[in-house]
Amino acid sequence: MNTSEGETQSFSDSHHENIIFATFYILIFLIAVPGNALALWAFFRQHSTSPSKVFLRHLSVADLSYILMLPMRIVYHLSDSHWPFGHVVCRLAGFLFYLNMYCSLYLMSFISLHRFLAVVLPITSQSVRKVLYAKQKEERPVKTKAIRMIVLIVMNFLFAFVPYHVSRVVYIEMHMHGNLTAASHESLGRANRITSALTCVSGVLDPVMYFFLNRVYRDTLLQLFCKP
Repeated sequence: MNTSEGETQSFSDSHHENIIFATFYILIFLIAVPGNALALWAFFRQHSTSPSKVFLRHLSVADLSYILMLPMRIVYHLSDSHWPFGHVVCRLAGFLFYLNMYCSLYLMSFISLHRFLAVVLPITSQSVRKVLYAKQKEERPVKTKAIRMIVLIVMNFLFAFVPYHVSRVVYIEMHMHGNLTAASHESLGRANRITSALTCVSGVLDPVMYFFLNRVYRDTLLQLFCKP
């Protein structure tokens, strides 16, 4: 009787967890797909070949590629943790998950590095050479934009990616030592699933970053939603 009640409670908790995850992924999908599709369209309308624009285009492609995989996760959770797509698709989905996640991470790193090299170092060298104050003043809006971009990227990284990687390190370390209790194993597994889900929040945060950093995307979005 106690065993039966425990199994029923465990099934109920798992079912509710799957419903929460499915709802979360549906919301992310509904918000992120239009945001990143619009960003991709706006970026390809720009004929600029500057590294920052190229990085932004590729970042929107990586985000969109990951977000378009979410329907499979939604089906998985709505089916109470049953994967109906076969072993090969499961492997492929896992590969694409990590591929797009790390593409996003590397692209955000490149964007920050490019802004640092293009703005901070030239301004520093100009000050060493004692350029005119007016010249430095012209560079300040560019520097402000670069700092804003770096801050937004760091916030995105801290919220979407750091929890997952911390959880993965703890999860792997605990499994390597092999002295896990059933409760610890369940808690670590749940933390891993939650932080894995948080990584796709980046697909929502990136369009917010585009809004503040890219004029064409911002103007397109405002024209779309703020028509008189």
